[in-house]
Amino acid sequence: MHDLLLSGIPGSKPIGAMAAFGLLRIVATETPFGEARLSWRFASDWHPVLHASKPLRLESLIDFLIQRQPTRSEAKFLLWNDDIKCDPCKFRNEVIQASAGGVDDEICPYFTAFGSEAITAKSTPDVKPTAFHMTAGQQRFLKSCIELSRSLDPNKHSSRQTGEQRHAELGSIWNEALMGPWLYHAKVHSLGWDPTTEALYALSDRSPSKAKPRAVLGAVWLAFESLPLFPSVPGRRNLLTTAFDLRGSSFTWPIWESVISLESLKHWLAMPDIVEDTPSMRKLTRGGIAELFRARCIRDGNGRGTFRNAVQII
Repeated sequence: MHDLLLSGIPGSKPIGAMAAFGLLRIVATETPFGEARLSWRFASDWHPVLHASKPLRLESLIDFLIQRQPTRSEAKFLLWNDDIKCDPCKFRNEVIQASAGGVDDEICPYFTAFGSEAITAKSTPDVKPTAFHMTAGQQRFLKSCIELSRSLDPNKHSSRQTGEQRHAELGSIWNEALMGPWLYHAKVHSLGWDPTTEALYALSDRSPSKAKPRAVLGAVWLAFESLPLFPSVPGRRNLLTTAFDLRGSSFTWPIWESVISLESLKHWLAMPDIVEDTPSMRKLTRGGIAELFRARCIRDGNGRGTFRNAVQII
């Protein structure tokens, strides 16, 4: 196996874990480097190590991420609406129509992650979205994700910029996301997934409502790519999102040192044990999990949410 330590991605942050999971899902599904697996290594924080059966270098990984992006900007699961919250009939019809066009292995996983027409929001008759949906008001979730995707599209550059310059610019963006340091230069939303952006607002002399959003562009996009690993299913009274507690108020994820496959990751994320108030440390460590991190999601009266800094629970 060929190994690549991604020293910029912090496993102790929700967006870092999501980005690592999203990257594994991409390379394991599309197999640009053969069979892909993931482990974590500790050095001041937990950082992911990507393992591949074919030669794997940082430059080739970045080139792969750049070249695949145009297909993401035009993906059916993004373009059907500007937000997940919509009429349940529209949601159901979009799933049917998107699936009818031919075999697309991502359509159903993404729509399953987005929500379910069987559960509606408390205050409106709209679809109740995934717990990862933390936008509200004028900030529409899918519209924001489309903008993120197009910001990374190598074909979308200004008339003053050559293709080579655009490629170099994107290479720098992806290098920041994968290898660090995270400088938060991109003027985009982190979709509520990065607690650091809240800290940046707290240190600002302006109110958060007036501050321009800042994020690590590549990390936010990779985090979005992880969503199919977190299906949302109807419960008795509410929508249940994988790796969240029953209230949808806290997100828990595992860290491990052994080399595991995408299927093993799916299994760990779906284990009811990890979202318990007091998980069994002995049971989980015996299964290969080294640590569990948990981040609370705080929402305002409009439903806009953000993750707080995570705490280590085992």
